[in-house]
Formats: sequence, C-alpha cells, structure tokens
Amino acid sequence: MLESDKCIDVMTKCYNNEIMKIEKPDKWKESRTKLIPKKSKPQVKDFRPIAITNIDYKLYMSIIKDKIESHLLRNDLVKFNQTGFTKGGRLEYNHFLLQYLVKDNIENKGNKKPLIMTAIDYTKAFDSINRENMMKCLIEYKIHPYIIDTFAKIYQGDHTYIEFKDKK
Repeated sequence: MLESDKCIDVMTKCYNNEIMKIEKPDKWKESRTKLIPKKSKPQVKDFRPIAITNIDYKLYMSIIKDKIESHLLRNDLVKFNQTGFTKGGRLEYNHFLLQYLVKDNIENKGNKKPLIMTAIDYTKAFDSINRENMMKCLIEYKIHPYIIDTFAKIYQGDHTYIEFKDKK
C-alpha cells in the first residue's frame, strides 16, 4: 500500500467516524472573515469579505457535498439542463443557450411566439441562504439523516470573526 493510500484510508475512517458523532468540533463552527478593499480609499460597500474556515471542515464538507450530489444524480433529481452547482457545469453554457434562443427567435420570427426574457441578479446570494429552507430541501430530497444532522450541528452556534488590517 502506498503512503498516500494509507493517508486516504486513515482520513476516510476519521471522517466516517465524524459523521456518527453527535457533536461537531467547535472549530468547524468558526470562521474568520477578512475584509479585502476593492479600492484604494474604500467605503464600507467597497470591501470584499473572504471567509476563512478550518481545513478539516473544508475537506469534510467537500465529502458531504459529493455524497449529496451522487444521491441527487442516482435518484434522477438533477435536471438535464442544470449547469450551476454541478460537476462540469459551466456558466457559459447558459450564455450559449440564451444566444441560440434569441438567434432562433429572430430568424423564425413569423413562426414563433414573442420571446420574453427575465434576468435576476441576486446581490450577495450566497450570503443570504435561508438555512431553515435548506434543511427542508435536504429532507424533501431524502438526503441521509446523518448528513442533515451534520448541517444542523455545524450551523447551530456558528460564528465569524471580522478581521481588518490584521485586527479582530
């Protein structure tokens, strides 16, 4: 067995044990948010917040994400044309599709109904996820209860420290 295989084997056992534990490590509930200025003389709105989390947490959550994704694919719960938040999905695909629809509509104007498009830009979309609704979705899509419990335990009592110019 290669050294890297041993490492993967040990990590797999650790993370599988972690799924079974009721409480999650406190460090997983903590993040540091660094404020990166976008301009030389920034106003409050001109800072980009970057959340820095524990590397064990990141690895663990990437495994959980893969488990959720494989469950959704295995149970045919991902639409064939979904490009966001999927492996291999690219934002450009939506742009190409939109271009095709507009071009097709212009070229076949007499044979088609009017084309109506709407674009919605959710400001800070990732910052505003309703966790209660996320839990309801996990339950609705029949995600394993251990995974749902993991989310509940990690998000219960989570917090971030704001850092600016190396001060907390």
